[in-house]
Amino acid sequence: MNKTSPLSDLLPVGDLSRGVGQKLTKEQRDLQRIERMTLAAFELFTEHGYQNTTIEALCTQANVSTRDFYKLIKTRESLLARVYVRVFEHVETCIAIALENAEGLSNMERVRTAVDAWVHAYTNDYRYARLSYIEVVGVSDALERLRREAHQRFSALIRQEFANQSRDLDQVMHGKLPLAIVGACNELVVDWLSQSPRPSPDELSTEVKEMYTIIFAGLDASAAKK
Repeated sequence: MNKTSPLSDLLPVGDLSRGVGQKLTKEQRDLQRIERMTLAAFELFTEHGYQNTTIEALCTQANVSTRDFYKLIKTRESLLARVYVRVFEHVETCIAIALENAEGLSNMERVRTAVDAWVHAYTNDYRYARLSYIEVVGVSDALERLRREAHQRFSALIRQEFANQSRDLDQVMHGKLPLAIVGACNELVVDWLSQSPRPSPDELSTEVKEMYTIIFAGLDASAAKK
């Protein structure tokens, strides 16, 4: 997405380094250590891959002891989950800001604005997409449940936006279609990540918006026949 666009100016860029400041109590120092490990995990998992990153490397990068790691984080997988949640929360924030600034627009324009925000969240720093769509996939049943929860939250948002258009669409969208749309969007991001050279974020955003336009047209046609 064009970083000089009005929407891009409103959206956060995704800075995981914004963490806890200097504190003095033991509990607050522990929060600092957790934050440093979270940032180190984001950097190392997206640079070298989750499977190739050792606990020792994480501790060295975060400047914490392995003893503190096992006391505060427990496992490498739990650290990956923590980073994934942070990334997902960033994406939700971007979409929320976009929709707050889309008051008065048509339903289709609201969807297009939300798509731009969603693409921005994952592509302004491609590591957000890599963490969410490559490194976290297939690690464990627990992380897959976490991913499904995230997809359900996205599908609920899609359902609501479509339901705002008409009662007929609301009935259709109470099925599995919203979840299928999320899956299609996810695959488009994976495809974008896999290409070399990687296409511009604008191209990804255009592809996703074209998909939504087709879905809207199909739903409108289906509702008109009833």
